[in-house]
Amino acid sequence: MRLKKKFDIAVLATFVLLVTVVVTSLYTTRVLSQKTSKLANVSTDMNFYTILATKLTDLRLKLRIYENMPSEKLRLEIEKDINSLSRFTATVKESISDKDAKERIVLLNKEISELRSIISDILKSPEEDSYRRFLIDVEDKLFIPVLETIEEYRDRGFSKIEKTKKEVEIAKRFVMFSFILTFVVIVIIFGFMRQIVVGRIISPIIDINKTSGLMAEGDLDKEIRVSSRDELGELANNFNLLAASLKDKIADLKTSIQREQKVIRELTILNEFIGYISSEIEIETLFERFAERARDLLKAEHGFFVAYDKGVCKIFGTIKGIDESMICKILNVDTFETIFSEEFFRFNRTLQLKLDGIEVKNAVAIGVKATTGLQGLIILINKEEGFTQDDEDSLFNFAFQAFHTISLHSELTRLATTDGLTGLYNHRMFQERLTEEILRAKRYKRKLFILMIDIDHFKKFNDMYGHQTGDEVLKTVARIIKENIRSIDFAARYGGEEFVIILPDTECRNALTVAERLRKAVENFSFFLKDGTKTKITISIGIACYPEDSVDKDDLIKKADKALYHAKQTGRNRTVLYKDVCKSDETISTDKDKKIQ
Repeated sequence: MRLKKKFDIAVLATFVLLVTVVVTSLYTTRVLSQKTSKLANVSTDMNFYTILATKLTDLRLKLRIYENMPSEKLRLEIEKDINSLSRFTATVKESISDKDAKERIVLLNKEISELRSIISDILKSPEEDSYRRFLIDVEDKLFIPVLETIEEYRDRGFSKIEKTKKEVEIAKRFVMFSFILTFVVIVIIFGFMRQIVVGRIISPIIDINKTSGLMAEGDLDKEIRVSSRDELGELANNFNLLAASLKDKIADLKTSIQREQKVIRELTILNEFIGYISSEIEIETLFERFAERARDLLKAEHGFFVAYDKGVCKIFGTIKGIDESMICKILNVDTFETIFSEEFFRFNRTLQLKLDGIEVKNAVAIGVKATTGLQGLIILINKEEGFTQDDEDSLFNFAFQAFHTISLHSELTRLATTDGLTGLYNHRMFQERLTEEILRAKRYKRKLFILMIDIDHFKKFNDMYGHQTGDEVLKTVARIIKENIRSIDFAARYGGEEFVIILPDTECRNALTVAERLRKAVENFSFFLKDGTKTKITISIGIACYPEDSVDKDDLIKKADKALYHAKQTGRNRTVLYKDVCKSDETISTDKDKKIQ
């Protein structure tokens, strides 16, 4: 039932109650008034009868006295009493309620008028016999009947008074009962209304207020329990729906915040790693760091990165000793070619493996490829609660961004540190590396050698066959140099057709051996021109040694260049040590001195 209907019913019940009380009060008051008025009328009639009987008895007595002792004074009193009696009956006639009494008084007035006339005549000339007869006649016609009638009416009046008193008492009891009943009904109705108001309105409002306050403080598990089907019930239900909706929204918001925090964490790790990439040149170190940050990203136990290039795999990870066969067992593949032949490779499973003391419980792997041609596979194993689809997606996003950044950085580093034509390091990198190697040689008291290499008659070759053919020659010579030096040696293009090699931690005979091997490899290599003809070229090499020839970097370069110049001056296609140039200079100087002498 709606609150408005409840309110209307309560108002109607109150109105009916008030009308009932008013009607009951009016009715009981009217009944009591009627009974009281009736009692008053009977009392008035009784009073009239009593006074009338008294007046008649007094008049009767005076007439008898006057019979025995007539006197003027008594006569006057008798006349006065007759007049008074006449006036009294005429006055009280209208106030008498009894119809028979009124008729009797009318007759009595006539008789009193006649009596007044007769008595006046007798009193003026009284004769004893006439007076006596008159008295007898008056006694028989007036006094005896009237007094008898009065006595009869008085008896009836007393009966009416007793009856009316009883009726008045009953009316009073009825009034008292009516008021008590009305009061009881009012108390019951107001108690019932209070119970309804408290139970159906006030208590739900208190419950709504209290529980909504707890909801406002964040306790959304509370539920307002209002069973009524009115507006308060709907309000409570709306509050419950609102709380449930807010709870769902808060849960969604918490999930969204967790997701955002996860994204922020991923971006932070990614940004940190990208920042690290920009400060690191060695790609192997970047791959190691890449595996570590991927492991930290998903909070896994171990992380590995497999770099794949032209069928050759290198594994970088947070633990050592893991090889290709172990990773293939984890990924359930035969060879890495199976993985890298796919466009996109994804792996996410729960496992039970033991590999050389490593227990593999679960693993996730993502294949990555870069536009530069670099390929790889990032692998994480053993996350406490297992890897989810979200983890797989997070790893993919991180690996994609990070690997492409590594690839781009590697390419930019290569472009910044290498010669674009030959693929060897450029002149700037040669200067930096030579500084480092000299410091290292000085610290450990070791030797290093510089080989300055120049292609013989290269300008003439370019003019004869063109610059494109000359570029191919430069590339081929660079490739021959790479193939004939150690991994710790450093080769760079010095400029034009000149190359330079740093040979750290070696001896003079070894440096000379490397130089000769290079010179012979170039000399024996056949270059094919566009028209299919075959030609050959040669190179000249100058060698300087640290610290024997010089301890200064620039001076060491100059001495290597001087040795190269000497090689060219003495016929080209040869290797010359700077110390041999010094000996030759001494010989020439001695010969000149002898000629002078």
